[in-house]
Amino acid sequence: MNPIYWKNPLLLFYGISWLSDYFNNVPTLTNGEIIRAKNIPITYIPSWLLVKLPTVTLLGIFISYFVIDKIEKQNISRAIFYSTICTVFSIFVLSFLLSFNLYDEIRHLLFFFPLLMIFSLISIYNFNKFFYKINFIISILFFFIFNIKIYY
Repeated sequence: MNPIYWKNPLLLFYGISWLSDYFNNVPTLTNGEIIRAKNIPITYIPSWLLVKLPTVTLLGIFISYFVIDKIEKQNISRAIFYSTICTVFSIFVLSFLLSFNLYDEIRHLLFFFPLLMIFSLISIYNFNKFFYKINFIISILFFFIFNIKIYY
């Protein structure tokens, strides 16, 4: 909480408005095409997430449709599940409605990754607990192996 917002909380909206119009027309190479920050197509974010998200996350997002009935019965999972959906969806919508300048592989939207991973892990857990545990063990093993390989 920045102290300037204590005096006038409405300045938060001014800050968002100012930063969304911040000029940075840095080009990025995507799918063999140079795209400028001021001219990003509407399909850029979904295609970028499709390429950058781990396969397990994409699988969990797909599975979420089939486990929604199970999640409805659990208070904690339901709260996390729906708050994650609402957060991601509202940020997507606001970024398009307010015409945010997206540049440098949308680095400033990378916080979607943990939200989408939480969302997908809840889906996978509710789909099949054994599959969830196997994926968890494999992910931890990959994490350790690749972190050790970095240094040796």
